[in-house]
Amino acid sequence: MKTALIRILGCMGTIGLMYCSAEEVPTREECVIQSQNQNWTTEDFKGNFTIQFPIRYEGSGMIGFEGNTFNKKRTDGKVELGYGFCTGTFCADFGSALDVPAPTEVMAKDKGGNDVLLTSKMVFCSGDGVMGHFYFNRKVNSTGKYYIRQGTDFLEGMTVFFEAGEYPEVENIIRTIAAK
Repeated sequence: MKTALIRILGCMGTIGLMYCSAEEVPTREECVIQSQNQNWTTEDFKGNFTIQFPIRYEGSGMIGFEGNTFNKKRTDGKVELGYGFCTGTFCADFGSALDVPAPTEVMAKDKGGNDVLLTSKMVFCSGDGVMGHFYFNRKVNSTGKYYIRQGTDFLEGMTVFFEAGEYPEVENIIRTIAAK
């Protein structure tokens, strides 16, 4: 805990927007508390969730007729968040469940479609306990997956592609996910 706090204090920025180098990304297991940012835009994220973004994000957000998909990208391309759990006839809000409620690592596809192992993890909490698990790798061009609690399961909620130096902003965006 003390090491993680020192690393966090080593980051620079203002409330809601922080910058850390890839070496300063916290490696803690304690919960990041979910919270809203009054200066960011709130959007529908899933049928029963919202998410917030700083002003420099564009994209369709949540759209759908036969189910939902979601896409938001920072205007400089350094961060992209989205989901599309679709079959030939329908799109679901969530993907597959974690085999174990809190595994230490998960597999994902990077932006190029290659298999990657996500070995770093952050846990997000609300007043109701653990809300989600964010798994990511520590690459120059990182990949992450966020799993959201639905009942007793944690279901795949979105994929995130980001440059390593943008991890603090990704964490700050994920922490804004809230139930409607």
